[in-house]
Amino acid sequence: MVIQILDSWLKLWGYRLEVSRLMPSKVMAIVGTGNGTDEYPIIRAMGEKYNGPYGLWFPKTSFCRGVKRGLSAFESIIPSFKFCPSNRIFVYILDREYIINESNRKWHRKSPKKKKTIGEMMISRLGKHGIAVIHMQELVPNSSFHFNCKCGPRNFSVYTVVSGEVYKIEEDISRLIKELGGPTLPGDKENLKVYFKQEYNSKRIGWCTAKLIKNATPSQLVSSFKALSSIFCLLEAEFNSS
Repeated sequence: MVIQILDSWLKLWGYRLEVSRLMPSKVMAIVGTGNGTDEYPIIRAMGEKYNGPYGLWFPKTSFCRGVKRGLSAFESIIPSFKFCPSNRIFVYILDREYIINESNRKWHRKSPKKKKTIGEMMISRLGKHGIAVIHMQELVPNSSFHFNCKCGPRNFSVYTVVSGEVYKIEEDISRLIKELGGPTLPGDKENLKVYFKQEYNSKRIGWCTAKLIKNATPSQLVSSFKALSSIFCLLEAEFNSS
């Protein structure tokens, strides 16, 4: 009953609460994707391959107003504590193109020598929201990071995945299709929609990719979603130890 009431209330504000086996008070991680929607079923499918979908909360939109792309997604961390004060793990899946664009806009034109790394950019952006990074671990170079953070009395972890080798997560999806014996496709939405329409009679990229993930082996997932897999390996260990 409590879950239904909370779910109905959040929907009024544009949020979606997905609870599998754990009550909201036991949410293990809050997942954010900027303005992306295809990532939701992908992340859920990845969670099932590792430690099950339970404990992952997928807000439909950010906890702050407006569309948040790239590192702006971090703005949702502090407001989220009002909804789930017990949460201590955040997972962000961000497309590389927005981070590269932000890096070029702020640094490249001024002085290429002073251009920050992706990890440094993330630390700087977290700091703007009053979040101190105690330790940073770069899991996959320029692609996945684990930050031990502190804000006031709270200690928490922020896991961040930068999707795509060049631009976005569609490149990783194309790589998975090839790993599973499919054709070599350009990593863009239009080509994926055409392929998925033929294979699954659907153009929903996230939903179709989730089906691919369920049929993939761990090694195929690591090869295709190296950064995302590195995060879920750590999450699985963290969930099992809690």
